[in-house]
Amino acid sequence: MEAETQLNAAIGLDPASDYAHISLAKVYEGNKRHADAINETTSAFFLRGQRDQALKIKSVYQQSGYQAAKQTALREHLNYLLALRKERYVSPYEIAAIYALLGDKQQSLTWLQTAYDQRDVALLCLWPSQNKEFASVKDAPEFQAILRDLHYPQ
Repeated sequence: MEAETQLNAAIGLDPASDYAHISLAKVYEGNKRHADAINETTSAFFLRGQRDQALKIKSVYQQSGYQAAKQTALREHLNYLLALRKERYVSPYEIAAIYALLGDKQQSLTWLQTAYDQRDVALLCLWPSQNKEFASVKDAPEFQAILRDLHYPQ
């Protein structure tokens, strides 16, 4: 744990930032450190004042394993972002990515189009060979059209 604290400080992650904890959870997931990924995810929810959602994710993890807990966390994060969108700007790209990870292709493509229409700078992350979040929609004609419109090589 001490090494992780030093790493966070070295790369500038703010321990009070929910986004930093979500980002670290993705790193842990990529390294198959699922328990650590869940801990970071729930830390983000606790920081946002979403105690019940954090406890729900932990409970699902204990009862049904990582994949079920990840799906629960994605749904809860999506609900959070959609509610937050009523108060301030939230990247439609981020919402599209969550829908893609949840397997809702149509919603993902709709939100990607919204991101394009709003000129969401996060679309720079859409490069297909680099972005695994959109694997479920990468072959859709709508996705390919957005890539063309962004002048990404096909």
